Amino acid sequence: MKQRVIRKGDGVHWRITTQDFQQTPEKERTELREYFDEIRLNYHVVDGDLMIDGSVEWKEVDEVMSHFYDGWAEFTPF
Repeated sequence: MKQRVIRKGDGVHWRITTQDFQQTPEKERTELREYFDEIRLNYHVVDGDLMIDGSVEWKEVDEVMSHFYDGWAEFTPF
C-alpha cells in the first residue's frame, strides 16, 4: 500500500506528499483536484502541488483524505 504524508508544509497550508516528501504523481494530483472540486474543499495549487487551505481543520482533512485514499494508500499527519 502506498504511503502519503500530510502536513502544514509552510505553516499555513496542508501539503500532501509521498513518504519521502516528494510531489505526488500527476495523475493522483489531478484526481485529488477533481475530488476537492466535487466536495468544494478549499485548496491552492502552488508549484504544481495541491495544498489544502490551512483554515480547514485537521478533523475535516482526516475525513476527506480517509475517503479519497480508502483501500489504496495510507496517510500520516506530520
